[in-house]
This record gives sequence, C-alpha cells and structure tokens, in this order.
Amino acid sequence: MEAVRSFSESPEDSEQMSHHASPDESSSDRGGSMESSGESISAFEHVILLKQSDSLRELHTILRDRTTPNSDFVFHADRLIRLVVEEGLEHLPIENYQVKTPNGDTYEGIRFARGNCAIAVSRSGEAMEFAVRQCCRSIRIGKILIDEKNKVLYSRLMPDIRSRKVLLLYPLLHTGSALVQAIQELINKKVNEENIYLLSMFSTFHGIRRIHQFFPLATIITSEINDDIPYYFTMKYFGTN
Repeated sequence: MEAVRSFSESPEDSEQMSHHASPDESSSDRGGSMESSGESISAFEHVILLKQSDSLRELHTILRDRTTPNSDFVFHADRLIRLVVEEGLEHLPIENYQVKTPNGDTYEGIRFARGNCAIAVSRSGEAMEFAVRQCCRSIRIGKILIDEKNKVLYSRLMPDIRSRKVLLLYPLLHTGSALVQAIQELINKKVNEENIYLLSMFSTFHGIRRIHQFFPLATIITSEINDDIPYYFTMKYFGTN
C-alpha cells in the first residue's frame, strides 16, 4: 500500500469506476432502500448492512420526520447509532475468558481482546462517541478533523494505533471524500487497511464505491444505503439547526 495517494477530486466530482456500473440515483419505493436500480450491495465484498427490520426503518422514519422534536431526534439517533456500534463490535477480536459466578460455578466465556480503539471524524463523528462508551467503557477514542477542502487539520491518534483494530466513526457517508482523507491518515500511521471498520448510519452507493476504490479491504458497516441521506443530521443532533 502506498503511503501517499492523490485524492484531488472535489467532493462532487463524478467518478469513473472500472469494476462497478454507475448507479441509478433514484431511491426505491420503500425509501429505506439497500439497492439502487442496477446496483446491489452484493457488488461489494466488505460492506455490512444491518438487517432492515421494521424497528430499524421506524428509526429512519423518525429521524427524517421534520416534526420530530430535537430531544426525540437525539434519543432515537442514539438508539440507531448504538445498533451500528454493536454490529461493529461483532467484528473485533475476542479471547476466551473464564469467570466465577456468584454461586461458585465456573463460566467459560469470552471478552474483547485488548488493542481496539475508535476514531471520530469531527465534528459529526463525535455524535457516535456516546454509544461507543455505552457499549465499551474502556475503549480509547481519538479524533481526526477534516476541513471543508477535505484536508486533515488535526489528528489525535494513539501512539500504537498501527497494532489496533479501528472503528472509524462518521454518521453520513455521502461522497466519501472526507472519509478517504481520514482513512489515508490512518494508513499513513501504518494501520492495516483490513483493520479499519467504518461505522456509518446512512450511506450512498456513490460514497461506498469511492471508499472501496481506494481502500477495498476496509469494511463499511451501515444501517441504510440510500441516495436520500439526512444531511441535516449533525446540526439537529447538536441542536445547531
């Protein structure tokens, strides 16, 4: 893997991909589509889509409803974020662990292996930190700040991050431009591409294709793939709308 790559395209530039057909930009009739016309999630090896249950689609509906009060929006957003985070944890390494129960029995269980971490791509990624802490109190969390020109302004990463599995937190995978830069920052710090797990609440096929164009071994975990993503999410979550 090269240490430096060129990502000079603007976020809205069109892409020419040799392995995937261009998607039809229309959404399905159900709204919570995981496929666009002519394109399917099966075209991508390292994309994990949460089961499209009724309870999940209700969360998507509440977060898109313009009448949802901010307090309810944050409550249901945290529920959805936690579902994505829990799925991300399923892909982290574990080890066998034996414990004694209160009645003196031995229980053969498991625990997460040491060496996992989460990196929030600021500012929107910070909305996912609370759920990460709820699910894994001891996990270390770093930050990467990307500016409006998709340049890395600041990063606070663990000194030993090259040996860690990384949960990269970013709720809206739209064009993928900012995330390409964030992932490249991790690669520059010698993180193995296959150890990067991008946790996103809402994604587009365009963004997924862009990530996999440059980083085909990185895993994307998302609750929805739909061209109509809620761009207002960060502002409403933090109450700045």
